[in-house]
Amino acid sequence: MLTDTPEKAWHVQYQKPLDNQLFGDDANDIAAGVELCYSYKRGCINNEESYKRDV
Repeated sequence: MLTDTPEKAWHVQYQKPLDNQLFGDDANDIAAGVELCYSYKRGCINNEESYKRDV
């Protein structure tokens, strides 16, 4: 539900402070992340197709 407490996806590792420096704050709070999933049926990730679908 949109009224529930929002969830947070942790996509920046704590031991990588450069990401926080690049974004000027905690990158997990202010940056968006896109995740690609491996397809067991097709055996690979089609990065071009994933990008087209995301855009």
